[in-house]
Amino acid sequence: MEKPFGFLTVAMNYKDIDAEEFNDWYDTEHMLERIHTPGFMNARRWLGAYDPRISVSNYDLESFDVLKTPAYQAIVGVNLSPWSCRIVRKATRICRFLSEQAMPGRLEGALEAEGMVLYAATVPAAMSDEFDAWYNEEHLARMSKVPGVLRARRFRVRESEQPHKYFAIYDLTDPSVEKSQDWEDAVNTPWTEKLSPHLQNEIRLVLRRYHKHD
Repeated sequence: MEKPFGFLTVAMNYKDIDAEEFNDWYDTEHMLERIHTPGFMNARRWLGAYDPRISVSNYDLESFDVLKTPAYQAIVGVNLSPWSCRIVRKATRICRFLSEQAMPGRLEGALEAEGMVLYAATVPAAMSDEFDAWYNEEHLARMSKVPGVLRARRFRVRESEQPHKYFAIYDLTDPSVEKSQDWEDAVNTPWTEKLSPHLQNEIRLVLRRYHKHD
């Protein structure tokens, strides 16, 4: 059986960094290093739809194993460039998830998307099975049918500094989709209402596609 796609996503706040330098770093070094690494399928950047100093980058991978290859290890950790070290030191990390696609398993991100929502949360251990069932049996399917949602995918976190075991990515035609009545109707169900009070460590980022010179 084919392995699920891997996924790397990094979110940070760069409010203490000059925006021109930050974007130059991403455009001319950081993202290029990764997209030229064997096993990286694509690379996309996003900025906060409501806070432009929120930055997110996403990479679909042929599998999670790509993140363990010598080629990738050569550009991370102690092998970061001086420029990368300076930027990373100044930025505030929101999350960094090294993961594999849990559902549907091998679906590449919608490269035409102009909006995205990243959502992660935890629940008490006693509710984890129900939380997973809600996501897998109800929530993801409902969200994928919302007009303007191009992809609805869930990822299993393999490595992170955060406590999350899973997170979801919704690729949208544009950020306004998450304000639509269809979105609201898909979210509001009795099962969602039951689980909502137990959600912890929530990360919810509404994003717009970054284009060079934004």
